[in-house]
Amino acid sequence: MNEAEHYARIETEFGQLLVAYHGADECITATMLNGDESAFLRGLIEASGTPPTLDLRTPPQLAATVNQAIEATVDLSCFDLDELSPFQRRVLEATAAIPRSEVRTYGEIALAIGSPGAARSVGTALANNPLPLVIPCHRVVRANGDLGNYSGPGGPGSKERLLRLEGAI
Repeated sequence: MNEAEHYARIETEFGQLLVAYHGADECITATMLNGDESAFLRGLIEASGTPPTLDLRTPPQLAATVNQAIEATVDLSCFDLDELSPFQRRVLEATAAIPRSEVRTYGEIALAIGSPGAARSVGTALANNPLPLVIPCHRVVRANGDLGNYSGPGGPGSKERLLRLEGAI
């Protein structure tokens, strides 16, 4: 997680999304849906050594970027993913391309990024997704149709709720 200068609380149809970002370019560095704000801040401080400031006015472009990401597939150019490995980045790019109301399996993501047989590694990369909800890791399920795990707050129950709200299940 790169250093974030600010963070905001954005209300979405799924609940409150905490969004850390750089002030100058509004490049998003981390998100947390319906999570513990103090834990979110601890993680940001641990990564950078300095606490970000709460932006009570939420820049309109930041809110628009988040809402666009939730509604449609995501252009990752406005997100700070510099600290990810090339494999993690490819996994998140493939995941970001999953349309709302659709799911893919871990194996399908592995195949899409040219790493057939790497379904478990895909799961590990998604477990470390720095931008849950914005990069919709909840849309990736097991090959047998089970939902699998979810690293966001609420675990698999939250994953099921998100997929139901999107109409995917």
